Amino acid sequence: MLFSADNGTFVLPARIHTFFDITNTRTYVLMYLYVCPMFYSSVCHMAAICVLVILVFHICGELSILSHRIKNVQVYSRDVLAARIRGFVRMHLKIIWMAKSVDEIFNMVLMDELFGNSVILAISMYYVLMNLEISQLATCCTFIFFAAIALVMLFGYCLIGEQLTQQCISVQNAYYQCNWYDMPFSCKKSLLICMIRGQVMLYLMAGRFYIFSLNGFTDVSLIVASYVISTGKNCTTLISPLKKSS
Repeated sequence: MLFSADNGTFVLPARIHTFFDITNTRTYVLMYLYVCPMFYSSVCHMAAICVLVILVFHICGELSILSHRIKNVQVYSRDVLAARIRGFVRMHLKIIWMAKSVDEIFNMVLMDELFGNSVILAISMYYVLMNLEISQLATCCTFIFFAAIALVMLFGYCLIGEQLTQQCISVQNAYYQCNWYDMPFSCKKSLLICMIRGQVMLYLMAGRFYIFSLNGFTDVSLIVASYVISTGKNCTTLISPLKKSS
C-alpha cells in the first residue's frame, strides 16, 4: 500500500485500509511495525497446522501398528504372553497420552480454524449469490476460490479426525480378532481389561465441543448452505420491490 507525501512515498508491507492519516513519519513507523508481524504470524500459523497434521498421522500410524501386533499375537508360554500383553497396554497408554496432549494444545487453534473457515465460506458464497448478475466474472471467481479453499481446509481437518477415530475402532476390533480363545485364563482376564481400555475413543476436537469427522463436515456444510440460502432469499425479497419501483 502506497501513501504519497510531500517528502516522499510511504510504503506499507501489506495492503490494508487505514482509517487515519499516516503521512507523517512517526505514525508511519508505528503502523509499519504493527503490520510487519502479520507475515510471521501467518507463517507460524501454517507451521502449527502442519505440525498438527504430522502429529495426528503419527498417532494414526502408532494405532495401526498396535492393531497389527494385537491381531498377530502368537500364543507362547504364559509368561511370554503376559509380557506381550503388558507391552500392548503400555503402547496403548502412550498413544492415548499423545492424542490427549495434542488435543489440549491444538483445540483452540482448531476452534479458530472452524469458525474462521466457516465464516469465510458463508460470506464468500453469499457474495457470489447476491452479486452474480451485476459483478464482474473475475470478482465472483475470486470469492468462489476463497470459498473452495475454506471448504478444502475444513474437509482436511475432518478427514484426519475421521482417520484417527477409525484407527481407534481398528484397535478395538483387533482385540476380538486375535487368538484369545487359545490363551490361558489369566491372560484372557488381562486381555479383557485391554478391551475395556480399548473402548476409549480418540477425537480431534475444536474447543471441546465440535468433533472433526465426516459427519461433522456434513453438518457444517449444511449449516453454511442453509444460512446462505435463507439470507439470499430474504435479501432478494427486500430488493425486488425496490427494483420494480425504480
